[in-house]
Amino acid sequence: VFFAADSQFSTAMPSKTKKTKARSKAAKKADEQQRTLETQMERLKTNDDSQTNADEDALLEEAIKLAAAEKEELEATAAEKEGQLEVACFHGYHVETEAEDNVNRMFSETFFSALMSHRSTFSDFGVCLGVAAEAAMEKYPDVMNDPSKLKLVVTFLLSSATQLVLEGDFDKGRRVAALAPYFEFLAVKIGEKVKLNKTAMLELSNRDDEHTLVKYLRKRIPCCCLDKKYDEVKSITRTGLCFNFECSLPNRMAERSAMLTCARCGE
Repeated sequence: VFFAADSQFSTAMPSKTKKTKARSKAAKKADEQQRTLETQMERLKTNDDSQTNADEDALLEEAIKLAAAEKEELEATAAEKEGQLEVACFHGYHVETEAEDNVNRMFSETFFSALMSHRSTFSDFGVCLGVAAEAAMEKYPDVMNDPSKLKLVVTFLLSSATQLVLEGDFDKGRRVAALAPYFEFLAVKIGEKVKLNKTAMLELSNRDDEHTLVKYLRKRIPCCCLDKKYDEVKSITRTGLCFNFECSLPNRMAERSAMLTCARCGE
């Protein structure tokens, strides 16, 4: 704009009086043009500020979306970790080394295999237990002769049985849990005389009574992993072993609430 005015001055060449008036008009015009330019500059600045605010609002909205997505991801990760922790519960079983864990597993497998292989040979369950104990003693004498290690075997059996029940395998859970009373007996037998609770072993083996099995395990583990499962099975009628060898009931298993305890032997 200013360069156009200068060009006009150089080409008009008016008289002195007219030149002064021409300058006065040119000055006014220049002032108007300056004000117009300033107004345009102000508008541009306002537009820039508006654009800047709009950009800032867009960035803020994007940041909020990213933060929300990150929060959802963190919550999902936390939920996944929580689920992993639940699966990783060992129900009271704890060992310092993997080697120690392997010993407990192999010892239990040795005993169980010997017990099952002689069930068809000996009708007396007590005899089968004795044969299985001899097999375990032959391979793992340090375990069989150490009450603390036998107690650790008990916690291993309880933990294994609990996990099997949680996975829905009640049959294997019964067989594993039924061994726990025997090793509890062996663990204290070395130091004092106690009676083996064969009744508990046989009752835990009863396939029709999931209530007794879950209740037994739930009382012996420190976690609450079986609470939900107990709510599912507590309506099942609990049964007990009748000590009358002529009992006509299947497997001599009677409804527990209808049974009487012998005043002489306590069974």
